Amino acid sequence: MSGSPSGPAGRARDRGRRRRAALVVSVLAFLSACSGGGAEAGGGGEDGAELALCREVFGEANVAAVRTLLTADGAPAESGSPDRIRTRMSQQARAWSAETDKLRRDGHDLCFLGAPGVGSRGWLAGRVTWSTLTMDSVTTGPSAKDWRRAGDGVYVQRLKRQNGLAVLSPCRLTGTAKGQERLLPLEVSVTEEGLSATDPGLTGRSVSGLLAYTRELLDCQNTVAVPDELTA
Repeated sequence: MSGSPSGPAGRARDRGRRRRAALVVSVLAFLSACSGGGAEAGGGGEDGAELALCREVFGEANVAAVRTLLTADGAPAESGSPDRIRTRMSQQARAWSAETDKLRRDGHDLCFLGAPGVGSRGWLAGRVTWSTLTMDSVTTGPSAKDWRRAGDGVYVQRLKRQNGLAVLSPCRLTGTAKGQERLLPLEVSVTEEGLSATDPGLTGRSVSGLLAYTRELLDCQNTVAVPDELTA
């Protein structure tokens, strides 16, 4: 990256680059955490709490589809801690202000399904964060051409360097600065490997479930109608 951005267009481009780089790094980190254990990772296991959470996050039918596609015996599940994620993201939103924003964000991995590593048939991963983009940047700014409006307050983008979808949506929390939901919107993403060719709608259904789950987890105060399946 060559120096600091100048003007709104430059800032929007910089935010887009930062977001895409963070998504790439996050999935690689989650793959490592799944094989070696991470700060928010569960204990793994076919039928434990991790799999139960993934069913809540992505939807029971979508998890069943992933397990069927990957192996006749299902697929291992790893999950983050919803309580930690809710606490951390709530703290971040309430401490945020437009004047002091330095565009630094923590990403949180909610669910990973699959068996990473050599010989893996594929995987599905869901991640949530506060976005470095704003709702204005995906509706009228330079980045708007990359995002599709899928509903009132729901914008979808197909990821460029990975197989998957990212979704931006305003999520207003109690006790936050004025305009937080538009200047610090919620961003969720689902990435996958080895699944979309067999079930093209799986990612869109899963990211829809992830968005609905995360909005409920954070207790978003504004109402958004989340479609059952999202496409870019």
